[in-house]
Amino acid sequence: MTALPCQLAFVRFDQPVWLLFAAAAIVPVAIALLRSRRGGRISGPRTAVQCVAVVLVAIALSRPTAPLGGRAQKPWLILQDVSPSVTGQDEPPPWPDDIRSQTRTFGPASAGPPRTEAAPALRLAVARAEELAGVVIRTDGQFHDDWSRAANALGGTGLGVLIDPLDSPPADARVAELSARRDNGKVALRANVVANAPMRRELTVTRTAPDEETLLSRSLQLRPGEPATIRLSDDPPAESVARYKAELTPAGAFAENDSATASVLGISGTVTVISGEDAADPAELADRLNRTVEVLDPTDAPDTLDGWMNSDAVVLIDPTGTLLSRPQRAALAEAVRSGTGLVLIGAPPHRRAEDRNDPLSRVAALQPDPWQRNPLKVAVTLDISGSMGKPAGQTRRSMFDFAVEAMLGLRRHLTEHDALAVLTFADEPEVVYDSGDEPPDFAELRQAIAPIRPVGPTYVLPALERSREVLADPADAPARDDLDRLLIVVSDLWTEEFDTAEMARSLRDADISLAVVFVAPGDLAGPTAAPLELLAEDMDAPLVESEQLRDLAEIFERFIRDSRGPTVRRGDFTLSVAEGALAAPEFPVERLTAYLLCAEHPRADVLAAVGPDPVLARRRAGLGRSIGFAVPLEGEDNAHLADTEELTRLLAAAVEQAARPAGDPRFGGDVRWTDGRLRIRIEARDADGPVNNLDLSLQTAAPDETEPLSTPMRQTGPGVYEGEIDAPARTPAVHAVAGDGRVVWRRAIDEPTPPEFTAIGANWQNLRELAERTGGGLVMDGRVDRHVREATQRARTHLWPFLLAAALALMLGEWTAGRLAARRRSRSRTEHIAEDEPAA
Repeated sequence: MTALPCQLAFVRFDQPVWLLFAAAAIVPVAIALLRSRRGGRISGPRTAVQCVAVVLVAIALSRPTAPLGGRAQKPWLILQDVSPSVTGQDEPPPWPDDIRSQTRTFGPASAGPPRTEAAPALRLAVARAEELAGVVIRTDGQFHDDWSRAANALGGTGLGVLIDPLDSPPADARVAELSARRDNGKVALRANVVANAPMRRELTVTRTAPDEETLLSRSLQLRPGEPATIRLSDDPPAESVARYKAELTPAGAFAENDSATASVLGISGTVTVISGEDAADPAELADRLNRTVEVLDPTDAPDTLDGWMNSDAVVLIDPTGTLLSRPQRAALAEAVRSGTGLVLIGAPPHRRAEDRNDPLSRVAALQPDPWQRNPLKVAVTLDISGSMGKPAGQTRRSMFDFAVEAMLGLRRHLTEHDALAVLTFADEPEVVYDSGDEPPDFAELRQAIAPIRPVGPTYVLPALERSREVLADPADAPARDDLDRLLIVVSDLWTEEFDTAEMARSLRDADISLAVVFVAPGDLAGPTAAPLELLAEDMDAPLVESEQLRDLAEIFERFIRDSRGPTVRRGDFTLSVAEGALAAPEFPVERLTAYLLCAEHPRADVLAAVGPDPVLARRRAGLGRSIGFAVPLEGEDNAHLADTEELTRLLAAAVEQAARPAGDPRFGGDVRWTDGRLRIRIEARDADGPVNNLDLSLQTAAPDETEPLSTPMRQTGPGVYEGEIDAPARTPAVHAVAGDGRVVWRRAIDEPTPPEFTAIGANWQNLRELAERTGGGLVMDGRVDRHVREATQRARTHLWPFLLAAALALMLGEWTAGRLAARRRSRSRTEHIAEDEPAA
């Protein structure tokens, strides 16, 4: 017997029709009445017990359940995938009205390309496991993060997990692939289009660069499971990068996969020269290189990677590193990591400490090193009188707070070769921190400064004397001979009078340089020069006014940079050149009148130097090669080289070594993205047929890394080599390199379709793995409500065993009570008979 379930309060009856059987409770009453009419008798309590037992049996047969366990009373968590790949499938699931639920959405990360990330949602379910009755995950399984460990953790909680596959995507077509390769002087193109439903779409293939031209426009009748492959060819200029786009119209449900792009590098690109002055003759350089040389004004230089890809090499003549804007330098650096050669005459930016992380510095062979030259012992002597506790302008922070911030900011400007001491003064000086001759520990300095509070008058002379002692005679270590000593005084301008000439002599005798920062005097300015003004004048020291010390960090930076000495060294210098430098039989430059003090990159080869200072060096930067010649070519600096044959010969030799290799015409290949990896297939053939048994490897640039990513290729057929390599989505180029280091094949790589849109429909492999790892089940019939109710029912407590046990106990009790009563009545009658017989 079956019936729809019903619920009364918190008790649910799966077979409520059996409740009608409770009417049978009238039977014991009827039997008792009938027996009483025949002279018999059944007591009222026994009849009531029998009625209750019948009612309990009826209730037990209706299979009642109640949420007596803790989990049965908790809500379910619905994890709803809202990523772009489930567009049109976000309707809520069917859900039982009497079961509580909470819905949380998951999908793409807040930044970056659209891609479903399941791990955060799974971790949320794990964190709330004690609060939940179960979890429903509604997704198409197009996960693109590391979700497996989070799924294992969810499986370990013991929660019931139901997975509702979203496998009803809207009808859509996509450009699955667009490939381009140079073949016999032309570019061979192939486009693949797939659809998940019958439809008609218009495919247009366009060359977008160097000159825009529509190559194909064709109507396609698409059917599910039957890819449409279109092949065509193009004849772009050989020296330029050719870019192509395939696009479907009208737009489908997922606009992100309606188009694809492909690029091919030029057979021989240009050499781009950028200079602030006419330092080299481009026509003579072109003759020597037998290449096209393009001269660009710095303002016309590209600020995107694509703009540099036509250049096999870039010659940048820039002594300060500021000829190009930061976006231009960033794009050039990315081009170098992608294979473009760089010849830098001059140096990357080097005015500020932050310039050490400039994009151009990351790919340069030589880096100006003003922060490493002339190791310093710096003593900061800080006024902590009461005036330093005043607010700085309209801010809530005091001048002392800005001073502390500036001292801690010295971390950026001091190196492991420098030392630091901090002294404070009001009425008496105190050495708050002293690293001796060792590098400073800024965590220790922060702790030492923390308890200081500005209070008291301003007495600077004792502080100057104590500072001289700390710099000249360190208490805990002998003074290092290689340290230049710098005393920075931060104080109110007006202090007590003292003999400034004697103090200046004392500091000079100890080889201590001075720099003074004073707070704007305001109404306290006097008619004569203040003592600190006179001291700075006696020592020819910088005296800088700071309005309430808010710019103190920048002032400190300037003091320290100036104390390092000049970046450019001038004189008459002879170059010491390594044998075979730049593969030139005779190095064209013999002497310099100026050069930039630089340090070579750790992986650079120094090719020429002046004494211990490197001047010419070469390094790898990703797929590209970078050569640096650290000489200024402006004004009187090296005027004997500007626009000379010697400079042109040097540039030509450097470009030949740095320029992107042209590749071997015997090699051709295809590239495709698959599951976030580059898959490459290369064919090697010459006049005699396939070229076999080659030692080939694939290389692509890793972001901000010196060495490229590399993986070996394997031979899979006659002259056929295949390999795959992990690569960032923004990977501009890939090279195939022979065992001797030659680049035999190269290809520009276009950004792939976001992984969210490379497949249409559910990823059943991921869904099945998710079910296995979480210990859950796939809801294949779409009836989430039924499966949730069944799971909830399994979590509820079944009451029928207890009810039947109670009914049985009552019946046994009633039967026992009846037997005992009958025995008493029988014994009573026997006793009465025994008493009547003697009387008779």
